[in-house]
This record gives sequence, structure tokens and C-alpha cells, in this order.
Amino acid sequence: MSEGEVGRDRVLCDVTVQHLPCEIQYTGGAPISTYFVVKGDGEGKEATFRGRLLKGEVISLPEKTSGFVMSKKITPDGKERLEIEKSFKEVTEWFADEIPTDKESHAIKSCIEYMKMMEQVVSFLQSHPVDSELVFLLQQAYTN
Repeated sequence: MSEGEVGRDRVLCDVTVQHLPCEIQYTGGAPISTYFVVKGDGEGKEATFRGRLLKGEVISLPEKTSGFVMSKKITPDGKERLEIEKSFKEVTEWFADEIPTDKESHAIKSCIEYMKMMEQVVSFLQSHPVDSELVFLLQQAYTN
């Protein structure tokens, strides 16, 4: 399967994903380029949104990882299901005024680090016999 494809019959369009440091109380289509103009390329991006200066950093997803934009659909029998609409390989994370230097302030980078850590945990558990004490310790660490 080539990049940008899902399944055998469906090819996805790549989409540009922006992670803003605010919540927008709207879902649906909008003329984004009218309200959100990005200047610069590579790592040094700037934009303004509602008069506020934003600085952006492009973050690539790890190899063998894709992001998906999904929408909720109702099946003929009335059940909800998620349908993949678009795919992406990178996210621009935006910050108010300046890009922070500490990793904890980067929501996307923190998610990627968590995914990498969980991949290592799963790999370890698949290659080692798991006893009930280890499972108990992992549960305790997760819930605390």
C-alpha cells in the first residue's frame, strides 16, 4: 500500500494540520486562509489569529506513523462510527508569542514521546513472560 492510501480502494488527500493554543467554538468548514495567514517555512513560522501573534514549529510524526482526520458518521442501523477523511504526516504546533524551550509545553511532542514509550513497553511485554506481579505494578504506576 502506498503512502496516502487506506485499504485497497480509498486514497486519502493529505491535509495540513495546525494545533492552536486555544479552543475555537466551531466545527465545520471555514475559509481558513482568510483568517489564518502563515508566514515563513520550515521551523520558523509566524501567524496571527484574531490579532494575536503566534509562533509555530513543524513536528513530523514518527516513521511508520500517520495521523488521520476523522468524522463521525451514522450507519443505516443508527450506530455511530468514525470514518477517515484525510491523513497527515506532520503537525504545526502554535504557541502564543514564543516557542517554549521546555518539552512539557509541547503537547504534540509529549504525545509522540508517549507513543514511543508505549511502543517500547509493548515490545518488552511481547518478548518477556509476564507475571501477575508485573501486571499489578504496571497497573499501580498507571493509576497513581
